[in-house]
Amino acid sequence: MNKLIDNFLGLITLIKPPQTFSWQTLIYTSIFFWIIALLLGILTGNAKLQDTFSLLGCVIIISGYAWFTVERPFIVQGFSLSAWILVGVICLFITSVQPKFASFIWIVWPVLSAIVAAWPEFIAAGRKLNNLRNEQRFKLLIWFLIHLIFSCWIQFSLIIQGWILQYPSLLADDLSQSDFVVTIKSFSRPVTEGEKVLEAMERQLKTKLEGKSWVIAENWFRDTNQLEKLQNQAKQTLSKIEEKNLWKFNAKITDQKTGYNLLMVAEWQGPSSNPQGYLLKKVCQVNSVTRQPAPVNTKLRRERRNNNARVATASQVKITTIPVKVAKIQCQPVIK
Repeated sequence: MNKLIDNFLGLITLIKPPQTFSWQTLIYTSIFFWIIALLLGILTGNAKLQDTFSLLGCVIIISGYAWFTVERPFIVQGFSLSAWILVGVICLFITSVQPKFASFIWIVWPVLSAIVAAWPEFIAAGRKLNNLRNEQRFKLLIWFLIHLIFSCWIQFSLIIQGWILQYPSLLADDLSQSDFVVTIKSFSRPVTEGEKVLEAMERQLKTKLEGKSWVIAENWFRDTNQLEKLQNQAKQTLSKIEEKNLWKFNAKITDQKTGYNLLMVAEWQGPSSNPQGYLLKKVCQVNSVTRQPAPVNTKLRRERRNNNARVATASQVKITTIPVKVAKIQCQPVIK
């Protein structure tokens, strides 16, 4: 029992702040605010008041962490990471509150970190650059320019991510000659929006004609408006992104001895490693095949005499149907 009490007193001594106003006090205060926010959510369900206490807890713990980094900076190989971590935590907090400013905040993160890291030297010089030695000025200038380059690279990466979101077909292009973009091999090959439309056209074609009477298939191919309808229905599968305006779709029908050949083409007119762009093609062969329908079972009613009385009987009879021609569709994979 005495050992348990000693362990408890040791824990209290460990977590007890050395003085009333310290970074430990701020962290404990933030935990208290979070507990209050949790209780408000459970007992009252007031989401607005709960969010207010949660935000106050976040602000207080960030202040406590800033105080902690001043007393105990994170130093790796003689280089302090405190400014980077502190500004990163602040940026993370702001982006959680205002997501629409996330891109701008992460772009200025390195520059703000450089300012925070250089601020103690500026304060020590009486807040005047003239009081700094030439070596200090040169060091701060290099420090700021290095972080400015980091900000430029972050902005450039965000721009590329924006391009990929609006033009996902760029990932399917050959990026081996790019000086900035490195393609990481994935388990699945990137599928372009044009390929999705061609696959949708194949599904629409099979839905309309597969297994249908050959007369219906011939009438469909003779109607010049059917191809346009097929393309319009397939284009609805395109995502609502900027890329959809850079694809051009065409289809061509050619007669064959046993049916028709449908060539579907998707032309990419956007940015590409090839100045002329590239084409995606899919060929579908629609042939007529003879199908023997299954025999139809029917009942025939007959009458027979039994003891001078007429008795009705029924027997099963198989009726053989006439062979019919139906459409069979075979499509090749998309080729580039």
